[in-house]
Amino acid sequence: MEAILCAVDFSPATALAVGIAKDLAAASGARLAAFHAVHFASDPLYATDLFERRDRSRRLAEAAHRRLAQCLAPGDLDWEPIVARGDPVEQLSRLTRTRRFDLVVTVSRGIGPLERFFVGTVVERMVQRIACPILILRAPPAGVPAGARPLSRILVGCDLHPPAAPLETACRLGRYWGATDMHLLHVSESPLDQELRVSREQGPAAQNGQVLRQKLEQRLSRACPEARAAGIRFHLDIRPGVPAEVLRDCARECRIDLLVVGVHRTGAIKRALIGSTARDLLHHAPCSLLTVPQPDDTPGDRP
Repeated sequence: MEAILCAVDFSPATALAVGIAKDLAAASGARLAAFHAVHFASDPLYATDLFERRDRSRRLAEAAHRRLAQCLAPGDLDWEPIVARGDPVEQLSRLTRTRRFDLVVTVSRGIGPLERFFVGTVVERMVQRIACPILILRAPPAGVPAGARPLSRILVGCDLHPPAAPLETACRLGRYWGATDMHLLHVSESPLDQELRVSREQGPAAQNGQVLRQKLEQRLSRACPEARAAGIRFHLDIRPGVPAEVLRDCARECRIDLLVVGVHRTGAIKRALIGSTARDLLHHAPCSLLTVPQPDDTPGDRP
C-alpha cells in the first residue's frame, strides 16, 4: 500500500481508527492522511448571517487541525492533516477522486437500533460513493477502551466471479497483521446445478458440490502467492443459504475479527447502489468490516 486515509469524527472510538491506520502505515510504509470534515446544518428559515457562518467554520477548522495533531501524536510517523468544510461524504468522495488512496479507515458507531440512522446516512453513503476499499471498524461497547489491535482472524466472502479483489486485499492486510490463517466462505444461494451451469442429469447435487469446491480451489491456487509465501493457510468452506446471514453466523462461530466482502455496482443508474449483502453487513456484522469495490458484473466477467 502506498497511501492510507483515516477518516475521524472525534468520537470516543477515534483512537481505534487512528491506531489501526498508524499501525498499517508503519507496517506497509504507506503515507498516512487524517481527514475530518467541518459541517453544520443551517436552517433555511432562520439562516445565520453568512459572515457569522464563515467565522464559525473557520474556528471549527482550526480546532479540528489541533485535535488531529493530538490524535496522531506521539510518534515518528509522517502524516498529513486534511480538514475540509462541507458534507463529510461529499468531501471524502471528492478527495478520493482527486488523490489515490489504497484504503480508507473509519469507525462505525451505527450498529445499534437507535444508531442505525448514522450508518444509513454516513457509512453506507461512504461505501456507495468512495471507489476504494473501506475498513469499517466496529466501535467497542461503552466503557471499553478503544485500543488498536491486529485484526488477524479474517473471513472472506468469495465467489466464482473474477477478479478476486476482496481476497487479494484481505491477504495484503493479513500479512501486515501477521495472520496465519484465513477463512474463505462461499455461500451458495442458488441450486448448485444452476450456479455451475450444469444440468441435473450431469450429476447429483453432491457431485456438483465437489465440482464447485474444485473450481474454488483452482482459483485459490492462483490467488495471493505472496500470502502463501508468508505462510498464511486458507480454510475453504461452502455453505447454502442467504449470504449475509451465513456470513454473520460464520463470523460468530469462528470468532472473526474482520469480515471482507466485495461491493458490486452495475450500470449508470445503479452506480450509487450497493448489494443487499453489503448493506445488511454494514448494519449487522458482528465484527469489523472491509468492503472492496468490484468491477461491473457483466456476463463476460463470469467463468
